[in-house]
Amino acid sequence: MLDVSLPKGSWQLAAIPKGGWPKESPISGWLRLGGGTLALVAGVLLFVLVQSPARSREAVEQATAALLLANEQLQAILAAVPGMVSWISSDLRYLGVNRHLAAVCNLSPENFQGQEIGFLDGQNEFTDLVRQFFASSDRESFCELTVEVNESIRSYLVVAQKYDRDRAAIAVGIDITERKIAEEQLRASEAELRALFAAMTDIITVCSREGRCLKIASNNPSVPYKLSDNILGKTLHDVLDSETADIFLGYIHQALEFQQTIQFDYTLPVNSEDMWFAATVSPILNDSVLLVARDVTKYKRTEEALRQAEEKYRSIFENAVEGIFQSLPNGRYISANPALARIYGYNNATELIENFSANVQLYLNPNRRNEFINLMQLYDKVSNFESQVYRSDGQPIWVSESVRAVRGNHAELLYYEGIVEDITDRKRVEDQLLHNAFHDALTGLPNRLMFMERVNLAIKRSQKDSEYRLAILFLDLDRFKVINDSLGHPIGDKLLIAFAQRLEGVLQANQQPDLETQSSEINSNNVTDIESFTIARLGGDEFTILLEGIKDKNNVMLVADRIQQQLTLPFNLNGHEIFTTASIGIVLNWDIGNIDWENLRKLETEISPLPLKNTNLYQSVSNNSSISYSSLPVNNSAEDLLRYADIAMYKAKAMGKATHAVFDEAMYANAVVRLQLENDLRRAIAAEEFEVYYQPIICLANGRISGFEALIRWQHPRRGLVSPSSFIALAEETGLIIPLGTWVLKEATRQMRNWQLQFNYDPPMTISVNLSGQQFSQPDLIDKFKEILQETGLDGSSLKLEITETVITEGSVKATTILKRLRDLDIQLCIDDFGTGYSSLSRLHHFPINTLKIDRSFVTRMGKSGLDRSNNSLGEIVQTIVMLAHNLGMDAIAEGVETAEQLALLKLHNCEYGQGYYFSKPLTSVDATALLAAQD
Repeated sequence: MLDVSLPKGSWQLAAIPKGGWPKESPISGWLRLGGGTLALVAGVLLFVLVQSPARSREAVEQATAALLLANEQLQAILAAVPGMVSWISSDLRYLGVNRHLAAVCNLSPENFQGQEIGFLDGQNEFTDLVRQFFASSDRESFCELTVEVNESIRSYLVVAQKYDRDRAAIAVGIDITERKIAEEQLRASEAELRALFAAMTDIITVCSREGRCLKIASNNPSVPYKLSDNILGKTLHDVLDSETADIFLGYIHQALEFQQTIQFDYTLPVNSEDMWFAATVSPILNDSVLLVARDVTKYKRTEEALRQAEEKYRSIFENAVEGIFQSLPNGRYISANPALARIYGYNNATELIENFSANVQLYLNPNRRNEFINLMQLYDKVSNFESQVYRSDGQPIWVSESVRAVRGNHAELLYYEGIVEDITDRKRVEDQLLHNAFHDALTGLPNRLMFMERVNLAIKRSQKDSEYRLAILFLDLDRFKVINDSLGHPIGDKLLIAFAQRLEGVLQANQQPDLETQSSEINSNNVTDIESFTIARLGGDEFTILLEGIKDKNNVMLVADRIQQQLTLPFNLNGHEIFTTASIGIVLNWDIGNIDWENLRKLETEISPLPLKNTNLYQSVSNNSSISYSSLPVNNSAEDLLRYADIAMYKAKAMGKATHAVFDEAMYANAVVRLQLENDLRRAIAAEEFEVYYQPIICLANGRISGFEALIRWQHPRRGLVSPSSFIALAEETGLIIPLGTWVLKEATRQMRNWQLQFNYDPPMTISVNLSGQQFSQPDLIDKFKEILQETGLDGSSLKLEITETVITEGSVKATTILKRLRDLDIQLCIDDFGTGYSSLSRLHHFPINTLKIDRSFVTRMGKSGLDRSNNSLGEIVQTIVMLAHNLGMDAIAEGVETAEQLALLKLHNCEYGQGYYFSKPLTSVDATALLAAQD
């Protein structure tokens, strides 16, 4: 600013605002320089004009030259200004611009003079800025604006300054586009870094050589460990234990000394558990380091888990019982465990890998390797591929292979991997189980299952070849039960084994002596022109023989005769010399065709089923038997032939045992009748067809009734009254004797109790009931008697059980126990049919018996007239039995008394009781009641 005093007044010349130039403007220096020059030139000019009017011409010239120089200098300054400069009047017109601005707009400075400021592109941010600036009282202005220049957006810093008493302003615009871009990039970079640090779980610190924390980056808030705020400025020894701090300092010094990055791992206790960190120490400026610690606990634990898993699976691999391997397609192993080496007979896996190849002759069956490869090519896996293979020592074993193919990214076959299991023992067990399934465990002979299979095959062959003949022999040892019970089951088992060996000997006669085993399934052309045979044990003492390729019937009869001949020789077992015989039933398949099956079918269906009164009871009775009802088939299957042979065997037993019988039509007819009788018997209890008859037992001393024997009668609806001799044996065989005997016992005790209440006899009358062997062996026998006596109210002393000698002598120890328990119930015991059995008189006194009942065979012939001395002998036998009874403290009953002479002799022999048709036939309960009433 320059103050000039003139005669006519004073002037103030200024090139800068009165308030001074803005310090913030980057072009303020240029403005000061240009403005000062203009002011100086103007001042000089005025001075010259005022002070030296006389010398005005010279002064004007000098002033003009100075002004031109100043203008030239100003133009140079404006040209050098790094921006666009413009002078604008308050009416918003350009007074001038510098060349830089004109060049940007592709014009000359002269093109701007006098033009409105928006003459180029209309109203924009710059025009608005200038307008607002002149409208305001501000003398200076700073702002940033963006304008479009040459079709691009540019950023400018604009500095405006008013002059000429605010009638004009100079504006300078500096292009800051690149700076703005750099600032934006810097802000973005800083934001990225902030986000990166926020997301990082690493601990980042700057530490000095002494281990003092100079800087620390705030870590992610999700990190499970937090750094204390007061760690900043502290040393490592302040925050860590001495040992760990020393380790850290050592790494810091190493990094600084060698100017290299050091990496190491360490652990720290965090929240009561150790955490692993991976640390990096890098040297930076000012003798400090950047220390970055990353939590690697998860990875360390995973690594440890993987290590343990590897050890575990390595242990499994090394100690597995199954062989585990990887092999190439050519059969060579690339890995194997010790178990595989053991399976194939090698000392270790290395030896196996070096010497073994599956492509050599591994399999006993050469085709198995090709089968294995084909399966792998089809399915890429094989499961439980069982084969016999050779061990390294040449020994064959069974193995089971489960293998899968491992392929690469392009489906190329890389190798096979799988397991091998030694199943030799399992195969041996399976073979044994298979053998056991088809063979008898005791004798080793084929069992029923195999025998029936052989018979079926033979039948099929005979159906294709009418000349092919077969026969079945069904054998049953006679009196085996007596031997088994008397000498014990071990001796019985040995007898069965010895018998099986004799059968084999008969059929293997003249076999080659170098046979390794005496198989019951071999073929033989040396035995009576029989092509082949099979011996089987069905169970118990029942054996069967299948003869195939028979020429004629004589061949079969010869086999049966030779068996019987062999059985004439004794068996020496544990010092016991045992004799036995066999009953043999024979069926010939070519003879069966001669039977009139149609007539036999009619016979079987003649008797239709009868209506039942109690179906539930029938069902329970049927379930009680082990033999179910079924009609006899006639289609000659394996079961049919075996049944026919069984029927013939029973026929042989009926013929007196130790013989054989051939199945024929008559046997079948009898079997049909017997089967129908069995069916009717099953239904009879439910249909209430049975009735108890009562035969009086007379006291021979006074002739009065002392009791009754209960006798069962079957009132068949079509056959009429059926004798007990026709169905009792069948009931015992089928097991129906148990429910039948229970029914008789209940009915008889109930009736006797009624008679005791009706007739006052002293002593009370007794009721005698027969007890079969099957009933005697029932485990609930005693409980059942207790129940019946309690139910009927009969005292045990009024019940007398009649038991045969055979029942109590077989298994005498057990029998004695049962008899004593019966006697504990006050039940009286009587040996029935005494004198006909096989009882031992030396043991008779050990049994708690009350009465001996003399068999009718001795009584009915006693006292008959004539010269037959045997009749007299029978009388002596009766007398002996009575004396024996008395000597043992028992009484005697004679059954079958039919004449007065027999009665007189019995009295003479002091026999206490008698029973027979001489006194009364068996009576119904009604007739027996009437008899008692008449006697009373």
